Amino acid sequence: MKLLKILIVIPKELARLIAEREGLSPENVILGAGSTEIMNLAIQAYGRKGEILTSDPTYFDFIFYAEQAGCELCQVPVDENFKIDLPAMANQISSATSLVYICNPNNPTGTIIEGKHLRSFCDEAAKNCLILIDEAYYEYVDATAYFSMAELIRKGKNILVTRTFSKIYGLAGLRVGYGLAPPEVIENLKKVQMNFASIAYPSLKAAIKAYQDHQFTRMAKEKNRLVRAYLERELERLGLFWIPSQTNFVLIEVQRSAREVAEALEKRKILIRPFTFRGRNWIRVSLGTLSEIQAFLSALNFSCFLG
Repeated sequence: MKLLKILIVIPKELARLIAEREGLSPENVILGAGSTEIMNLAIQAYGRKGEILTSDPTYFDFIFYAEQAGCELCQVPVDENFKIDLPAMANQISSATSLVYICNPNNPTGTIIEGKHLRSFCDEAAKNCLILIDEAYYEYVDATAYFSMAELIRKGKNILVTRTFSKIYGLAGLRVGYGLAPPEVIENLKKVQMNFASIAYPSLKAAIKAYQDHQFTRMAKEKNRLVRAYLERELERLGLFWIPSQTNFVLIEVQRSAREVAEALEKRKILIRPFTFRGRNWIRVSLGTLSEIQAFLSALNFSCFLG
C-alpha cells in the first residue's frame, strides 16, 4: 500500500507544480518518461488516424517514431531563413491531416517561430487536427518575440505542448517529460499509454527539486548564452556559416560530407550530429563548457574539415 501511495502521490505533486506555474489544472498535465513518451502517445492516439504534417528538417526522433508506427508523413522544407515555413504548412493541411508536429525552437536548426505567427497558425489549424508543439528548448530562448503555446491550452484549443527535464534542468538520464493539453486530449493520450508508472521514483523526486530550483536554471541559461556567443565569434573568425540559435546547440555548415566530418571528429573523441538538407552539409554541436567547445574548435580547425 505504501508503494502504491508513492506511485500515485509523487507524480501528482509534480503535475500540480507544473499546472500551478502554467495557470492550468492538473487535469491539463500528463507526465512521461521524457517528452518523447508523450510524443509517442500522440503518434499512437492521433498520428495513426491519418497523416502527420511537419517540417524538414525537424527533430529526428519524432520522425523515427512516426515511421516506426507506420504513419504517413508530409514534411515541408524550412524557408530560406531556415525557419519552419508556417504558410507552406498551412497550405498542406487537409482532411487527411490528423496531427501537426512543430518543434519550436526547432531541432536541429535552432531557429524559432515568433509567438504571434505560431498562435495565428494554431488558432486556425487546431480546428482540423491536434497540433503538437515541442518546446524542449523553451527555457533557453532569449528572443522577446517568442512565447509558449501553453496560453492556447488555457483557452481550450486543440493543442498539445511537450517539454522535458532533459535540457536546462540537466536530468537527461533520468527520463522525465510532460505534456500540457485540454483534458480530453490528455484522456486520449492515457488510453494508449502502456505503463501507468513509466517514471522511476528517484527521477520524479529529482524533477520536483529541479523544477523549483530557479537559481540553477538561471545560471544554466546564462552559461549557455556565454558559451554560444563565444562559439559564434570563433565560427565567424574561421569564416564558417552557422544558423543563429536560440537553443543549447548550433548548426554549422561544412564544405564536405557531414558524415565524414562527424566520423573524423569522433576519432578525436568529439561527438556531433551530421545533417544534410537543402543540398548542403551541416554538423550540429551541443554546447558544453568553454573548454569543451574549445576542444571542438581545435579539432574542427583543420583544412580537411573546412574543405
